[in-house]
Amino acid sequence: PEGKKELRVNGFKSEKNLVGVLEATGRHYFPGFKEWTGKIKDPRDPELIEYSLSVLLWTALVSLITKQGSRLAITCRMRPSSQLLENLKELALDQNLEHVPHGDTVEYLLRRLDVSSLEKLQVQLIQRLLRQKILDPHRLLGKYHTLAIDGVHVHSFDYEHCKHCLVTRDAGAKKRWFHAKLQASLVTPAGLCFAVCSEWIQNEGPVYDKQDCELKAIRRLLEKIRKYFPKLSLCILLDALYSGQPTRDLIKHHGMEYIVVFKEGNNPWAGRFESVPISTDHQYTGTSSY
Repeated sequence: PEGKKELRVNGFKSEKNLVGVLEATGRHYFPGFKEWTGKIKDPRDPELIEYSLSVLLWTALVSLITKQGSRLAITCRMRPSSQLLENLKELALDQNLEHVPHGDTVEYLLRRLDVSSLEKLQVQLIQRLLRQKILDPHRLLGKYHTLAIDGVHVHSFDYEHCKHCLVTRDAGAKKRWFHAKLQASLVTPAGLCFAVCSEWIQNEGPVYDKQDCELKAIRRLLEKIRKYFPKLSLCILLDALYSGQPTRDLIKHHGMEYIVVFKEGNNPWAGRFESVPISTDHQYTGTSSY
């Protein structure tokens, strides 16, 4: 139809009107998005800047949404597209944009951006949804927003990548260095998953008594969550690794509830709940943690 915006990348046409959806979603739910991105500190030399920070962030987002897979794809597939250029003008609100950025230009910015500033932007988006009560119908027992926390493997190396690497050994006793983080995401019964914030699991340096781990990182992550959402009613969803008393006490200390999935024989206290009937009454309003 005339006037319909479509995302095209060198002949690739999205199955949905992606740009139109992004524009409509942004205007309705996140009208302050451009203002928020404008507050992110730009690490580049002001005299050498050709593309605004907003343009580069949108280029990165579109490349992820359309599964381009690499910065080379940004350069070879996205950059020649005149339609994508028009799309970026609309998304970044920059009608003076003359070219789609080169993939290396996008990488240059992302490598130098303060990661915490991007996480704060992410939190602002979640806070906006919560203030608008968009997620209220998905609350557990009509009260708690459910927050899933779990470890995420990020990178592996057969050499020491940096002084913060975690170290393990495979079955052949060969050393392997890797990076991981603990991710917290708001989840709903409808299958929605909103990344909220994360905490890196990493060693402070090459010399340490004990390596960092998920059980240490969750202490830092819960503090961060409460800092971002001081009054939000939360139920934390965890796997059996976190079923120990110290972790459960920590969650209670922060005024949160929890649900822990456990394995048979994993924890002696879990056996007390094996015969507890599971309620299917959605009007049930009691609370318990197990």
